[in-house]
Amino acid sequence: MRFAFSTNAFRAYRLEDALEAISRCGFDAVEIAADVPHLYPWQPRSELAHIRRKLQQLNLPVSNINAFTMFWCGDMQQPSWLTPHRGLLQRRIEHTIWALEVASELGAPSISTQPGGPVPEGTGRDEALKRFIDGLRQVAPTARRLGVRILVEPEPELLIETVDDFLWFWEAADDLHDICGLNFDVGHMVCAGVDPSSAFGRVKEIVRHIHIEDIKGRRHYHLIPGEGEIDYERFFATLRRYGYDGFLSLELYTYQHMPEEAGRKGLAYLRRYVGAV
Repeated sequence: MRFAFSTNAFRAYRLEDALEAISRCGFDAVEIAADVPHLYPWQPRSELAHIRRKLQQLNLPVSNINAFTMFWCGDMQQPSWLTPHRGLLQRRIEHTIWALEVASELGAPSISTQPGGPVPEGTGRDEALKRFIDGLRQVAPTARRLGVRILVEPEPELLIETVDDFLWFWEAADDLHDICGLNFDVGHMVCAGVDPSSAFGRVKEIVRHIHIEDIKGRRHYHLIPGEGEIDYERFFATLRRYGYDGFLSLELYTYQHMPEEAGRKGLAYLRRYVGAV
């Protein structure tokens, strides 16, 4: 198991400075947010080449490109895969294709995306699922050509919240199994009322990347691991039992005022659970 730190905790930093801070903290890798202020579609290709050289200099691999949010043209959830507006949906599709290209350029094995999005009023869940899968099918050829996976990340209050919801999607999207997977967010499972240790065992063969943070009282607010209520001793025992050897990315966008301190503290707490591996 290797630990990454998401750059979405460093929105007040230039990406280059964020990478240096993440390296100083001792992380094994970085997860890069495909959104302002770090990476966004209108950046010159020369900037991407510069970031690639910086990653090589720091010996810092990219665990995942997080293409969930689109603040560059919307907000935390919009434009979503479920928007009824054709033009906004096309932006989501183009953003995802661009993120796949960025992942390939930077050597990341995957991108993560929102689980459909908020279900529009008057739209049934089955119709929303169909709309989501149809959208993914439009970006699938790029994912196959580049060899980059698209990871769906369940999130509270969106179309896909739980492992049950993800397996509902997985059954309906059998033609996408070769290029899709699950980004398992431990805190999101807790917020949705799901035990993450039990849930992981049900999808262990589909999980390609893990987001990690702490949660208190099922409130969707990311805390430094050790400051909430998640039983990480049990969760890491589960990972060891099933032989998970991928990345766990610390996601602390709630600590914009102290990202490096939060990263160091979170990493020190989490490493105690992998010392016995």
